[in-house]
Amino acid sequence: MIDFIFGTGNLHHLINTKQRKKLLKEAIESGFNSFDTAPAYGNGINELELGICTKKFRNKFEINTKFGIPVPIYNSFASYVFPLFRTYDYLLRKSFNAYHNRDFSISCFEVSLKDSLKRLQTDYIDIFFLHEPINNLSSGLLTQLTDLAEKYKAEGIIKKWGIAGPFNSLKYCESLEYFDVIQTDVNGYDSIANYKDKEIILFGIYRSYSQTANNLDISFIQYIKELKNKYKCRFILNTTDIKKLEQFRELFSNG
Repeated sequence: MIDFIFGTGNLHHLINTKQRKKLLKEAIESGFNSFDTAPAYGNGINELELGICTKKFRNKFEINTKFGIPVPIYNSFASYVFPLFRTYDYLLRKSFNAYHNRDFSISCFEVSLKDSLKRLQTDYIDIFFLHEPINNLSSGLLTQLTDLAEKYKAEGIIKKWGIAGPFNSLKYCESLEYFDVIQTDVNGYDSIANYKDKEIILFGIYRSYSQTANNLDISFIQYIKELKNKYKCRFILNTTDIKKLEQFRELFSNG
């Protein structure tokens, strides 16, 4: 169901690799064939787990990832003892500090893409996103990055070039015209809706539901259906609850 993308941002919250793989397999069986991830999600572990679960039938899936948040990347062993790695990391505040920095250099683009391809066990990325800017991005840098993205698109290593982040972070970008895809929160849709030639992906669906739809006394699934009818775009759904995947299965089966 390509209209809906399974977000892996919280996948590492599951305590072990067995649980994470089970969730991803359930997501696939529920109808998801598109996945959103990033090195910053679980310090590379979420990409590793996703790569394992999708490599056998890679051409059946859309896999999107990002670059630019310079978190320390854990090795594959960490997938088995992630809480230990995260506790050590937390004490040193390495990931915490990394989230307050960005690296959108050409070298980071190239190294991050190469490493993501390896972790995801694939030779191409469907959408490669610049991940959540927190400082102004000049037209000069954006031109360089876009030229590099076009090179990789021509080589088939990435299919589309995008920017991802809450709408407030997109304001740091001098222009969104550089990108094929804009990924932002559902509340920012009206501010980017005029980009008619861009693909738009919205996240934060459950947060939006919690803030507004509960007052309307409708279910989460009903709320998603209303969003789908209102906005002509795609949506990221994110859960670590297998029971909720059953609800999503119902959503897909009913259109």
